Amino acid sequence: MRDPLLNKGTAFSEEERDAFGLRGLLPAHVFSQEEQAARVLTNLRHLPDDSRSTSHSMRCTTGMRLSSYASYATISTRFNR
Repeated sequence: MRDPLLNKGTAFSEEERDAFGLRGLLPAHVFSQEEQAARVLTNLRHLPDDSRSTSHSMRCTTGMRLSSYASYATISTRFNR
C-alpha cells in the first residue's frame, strides 16, 4: 500500500485483498483503475479552469490522491486532450 508503483487502491481484487491482508484497509467495493481514473476526471472537469491549471491547485481543491502512477498517466492523457 505504501509503494505507489504497486498500489492499485480500490482495484485490488477480492483474492488480492485476502492474499495481501488488505481486508478492512480498503472500501468493500472493488473499482478498476479505469473506474478510479474516470471518477477523478469527472471531479476535475467540474472545477473552474483556473483551479485545474496546476497540480497544486488540483490537489488542494479536490483533496484527492491518485492511487497509482497508472491512474495518473490515464488521467493526464485524457485531461490534456
